[in-house]
Formats: sequence, C-alpha cells, structure tokens
Amino acid sequence: MFAGCTLCAITAAALEPSWQERSAEFDLPAGIGFHVDGEQAWYLDIAASALANMALQLVPALKPAATPMREWAAGEGVIAAINGGFFAGDRALSLVAVDGQVLAHNIPALTRNGVQLPVLRSAFFLHADNTSSIHWSYQSGSSAQEIQVFEKPLPYAAGQVAPIAVPKAGRPLALHAAIGGGPRLLTQGVETLTYNEEVFWGSGVELDDVRPRTAICSRQNGDIILYVHRGIALRKVPARLRQLGCWDAMNLDGGGSSAFYLGGQEVFDQGRPVPAALLLQTSG
Repeated sequence: MFAGCTLCAITAAALEPSWQERSAEFDLPAGIGFHVDGEQAWYLDIAASALANMALQLVPALKPAATPMREWAAGEGVIAAINGGFFAGDRALSLVAVDGQVLAHNIPALTRNGVQLPVLRSAFFLHADNTSSIHWSYQSGSSAQEIQVFEKPLPYAAGQVAPIAVPKAGRPLALHAAIGGGPRLLTQGVETLTYNEEVFWGSGVELDDVRPRTAICSRQNGDIILYVHRGIALRKVPARLRQLGCWDAMNLDGGGSSAFYLGGQEVFDQGRPVPAALLLQTSG
C-alpha cells in the first residue's frame, strides 16, 4: 500500500503545472511576464500598471475574413496575440467591440433540436480607465447603448429545449472595448463554469474532451492573464486559473483555433485562420 501511494503521489505531482518564467527570452516591456509549463501551457501576465501608463493597450480586433494568427501577430506594434471568440467561416459569433463601436455581436440565440433558445454569453470588457470586468451580456441592436449586462446567466440545464426569456433587468454598460466568448470560468475567485447556462451543450464544445484551450482572466489587483493550453479538459481550466491567482475568468475559442504569438514568434499555433483576435500592442 505504501509503495502504491508513493506512486500515486509521484504521478499526481507530475501532472501539476510547473511554471517557469521565460520573459528574458523576449524583449518585453516592463510589467509584462511570460511563463511556460514545459510544452503544455503558457501564459502572459500583463500588470495593471503596464496598461495604466497608456504606452500599451489590450485591443480586441476583427477582420472581414478569417486570418492566420501569424498575420495578426505581424501587425504594427503588436507584442502578443491570442485567438478571440467563436466563429463560423468568416463570421464572428462572439462580441468584438473597439473604441465604443460594436464590430460583432455575442450570438443572441442558439438552435437546439429545432428550437430557438435566447442566450446570455460571457464577454470580457476592457474599460476606459484600464480596469476590466466579465459579464453575461445580450445585445438586441447594433449600437453600444443596446448592450445589456447581467449578474447571472439564464438558468438553462443540459439538454433543456424550453426557451427562457431574456430578463428586462439588465443594465447598460459604458462600452469601451470587449471580446466575447464563454463559458465563464471564475467569478470573484469561485469556480463558475456556466457551460449549461450558456448553452454550450450541442455546440461541439465539450466539458471533458482534451483539446487546446484559450482563456482570459483578471486578478483582484487588475492584472490580466492570457492563457493557452495545448490540451486540457475544459472542466479543469477554472482550477488551473485559480492557481495563477485569477479572480474572474472566461473561456475563448479553443480546439484548432487556440493560438499564441509573442514578439512575432509562434508560441503555439495550429494554423487555423480566425476572424477575431486579442492583441497586446503599443499605443498609437
């Protein structure tokens, strides 16, 4: 029994992340840290102070056609690039907003078993004062003023095909910039995997299959983390992000879309073009 338990402990330890800082390998601005877990996972730590001095900005971006991530990363002033939210062909299905203008909507409804289900999906909002927040959101029109945010998602259960109306109790948000995705992973440090509520069942995004993942989170002090994993079950991502000190977190598109470039160099890329990306770049 003793030998068996020792083996279990060794195996468990081998599965735990072992992060190493590799920032020195890149010419990164002050306040930006790059960390590696072998060849399995990577994250970029963006200090709140690095964004507050206005020399850097985190910018959602959209193109009319899906574009290889290496081209996103080659843009002028781009320091880092990860893939954005969900899409079909060249059409973004997750919110993209820049400078108060909505370029793409979070999808407002999904069809399951022939039934249209209104849905509140997550979005990561970047505010004009360089703070951030995650909300479930809904947009009925094309203007920023018509985006409503909610403290809770709609209470769908797995396989439920009875539509739930979007409540009228949402509040408007002074929109600066945003990137949509889902499901939400953490809320104020608590694991909040709203997979069922955001109607990801039936979408091809599964909880337990091992695939590449991309996520974004913020710490209580305002730092932002961009996270990419080569292959992990979605169910396990919230705990991994909590280990990094994340307070609020949201999933982005994954699978073949997951990609990460730093300093123009490929960190992880599978070659799938995407219409939306999130870019850390110099201001101006």
